[in-house]
Amino acid sequence: MNDAMGSKFSRTLSMADRSGELLESLDQLEMRVEALRETASAMEQERELILETIQSIQNGQELRNISQGEREELSLTANRLMGRALCVEVSVGTIRNSQQEEALRNANSLIDEIVKKLLDDMNSGRERLLAVYAACVTEAPPRPHRPEVSGPSDQLCSGGPEEDQEEARDFGEER
Repeated sequence: MNDAMGSKFSRTLSMADRSGELLESLDQLEMRVEALRETASAMEQERELILETIQSIQNGQELRNISQGEREELSLTANRLMGRALCVEVSVGTIRNSQQEEALRNANSLIDEIVKKLLDDMNSGRERLLAVYAACVTEAPPRPHRPEVSGPSDQLCSGGPEEDQEEARDFGEER
């Protein structure tokens, strides 16, 4: 009878062991989620690159230097590919608190302002864009006569999540 009563309360795993297993499972899931996010982000970038390449081909000088029939065929193929690429929707969201949302709005507003100025005055806009980029990376090379980034852009890259900071750095590196 003692054996029956004793087995009723015996456990194969302690609570700490079970908690450790669950924590290990969650750690593995976290790595998988991060890999999924990275893959989806790479897919977003690939889609944008494909769309830009198709547009470049459609607007390129090479298309003007071929016969009308070949141009129509290539245009149809490019339009078909553009339609198919536009049907692909990949999205990686970033959870942000209200402060981070505000920082992102400020960053996007600043970038929009810079792009507008860049279209008006290429040299000044480029310098401003490089200054914003320098604010986002610690290893940016010092540049003489570089305009200082001020106002909301002081905290442009430090106020948001890591994904936003990486996106700002990537944007600056492309320029």
